[in-house]
Amino acid sequence: MPGQELRLAAEGQVTALRFASVVAFAEWWERLFAELVLLSVASSLGWLLGDSAKELAFEYQWPEPAYGARLAETLGGEVRWAAGANAIRVPARRLDLRSPFSDPPLFEHALKRLTEVIAAQRAPDSLKGQVERLLAHSESGRLAAQAVADSLGMSHRTLERHLADEGAHFRDLVDAELSARARRMLDANVLTRTEIAEQLGFADVTGFSRAYRRWLRTAI
Repeated sequence: MPGQELRLAAEGQVTALRFASVVAFAEWWERLFAELVLLSVASSLGWLLGDSAKELAFEYQWPEPAYGARLAETLGGEVRWAAGANAIRVPARRLDLRSPFSDPPLFEHALKRLTEVIAAQRAPDSLKGQVERLLAHSESGRLAAQAVADSLGMSHRTLERHLADEGAHFRDLVDAELSARARRMLDANVLTRTEIAEQLGFADVTGFSRAYRRWLRTAI
């Protein structure tokens, strides 16, 4: 989920998955993101927990919306409105369940990527670092420079100028993110090149192959 940070916290017999935005959004966007996270995670956990999914508890930091009853029914567990933060609470005893979607090689690559993201988040909060985080949280690794500038509350020209002051260029940051994703996907050997090209936002595999060769030449 672009711009969202998720953290696990053990709280006795319950484990809480808390989530919040890492960049500033309008409140209606914040609410939309929160509801999307609640619904998507609840759906995933429903596949894993089955009937036990009714033991989940959901916390939503804003007052109950007009469609609150429908949202609560869809989530399927207890819902607490106007909570201190957005969170999903799972009974700790359920954490030992093995996921039916378990894929050890993919897990190792995901864990490596998460470690890289956490390291970047803990680095000094430069503009370059903020842009890298936004790209890392995007679906395909691509974002328009104007969209990033809007998210950071500045003009496109100001974004490019400040990045240049830090010795960076927006296009190069996008290429770096796409190149890193491509290497991980190729190393995982799970997706075809056509599927990788699609996930990275290329029109066809030829465009992806041409870009990948360029990234390799740049890295040498």
